[in-house]
Amino acid sequence: MLDHVWIIPAIPAVSFIVILLFGKRMPFKGAEVGTAAVGASFLLACVVAAQWIDKVESVTGHSEGLAALGHGVLGGAENGGHGREAEVTPIVHGVTWWQNGAVKFAVGTRTDGLVVMMLIVVTTISLLVHIYSLAYMRGDRRFTYFYAALSLFSAAVLAVRYKSNRISGCS
Repeated sequence: MLDHVWIIPAIPAVSFIVILLFGKRMPFKGAEVGTAAVGASFLLACVVAAQWIDKVESVTGHSEGLAALGHGVLGGAENGGHGREAEVTPIVHGVTWWQNGAVKFAVGTRTDGLVVMMLIVVTTISLLVHIYSLAYMRGDRRFTYFYAALSLFSAAVLAVRYKSNRISGCS
């Protein structure tokens, strides 16, 4: 799943389209689709977190547990941070979207500890907002459009990635 993190924001993006097209005809006016989509993204983010922790443990040779989230370089913590450090390389996938001379626009994903941690945080908060909004927005005449916009917002926040010079090839 670490190689396919793009699926996590794609699920709420697809739910946005489904809610817009069919939300008014659904029993809960599209809320069930949005909540289920963000719930699925949360579960996949948990799988990604578990796989990242396993990757960190295999590289460093010892168990870091939840400390593996948010770090790209681990180790040496027992010596006040002055010990031997083992670098955990991020997983980067990208393609050149458009190129004109020296100008190059690349699109892709970078998966490291910070991205994995943010996936967990964003999907957790988004799922809680979706669940809370079921009761808070009940009876509102724009309920379906609210859930469509909420799903689109969740997808957009999940799609934001940390951009590094190493991804774009710039020095």
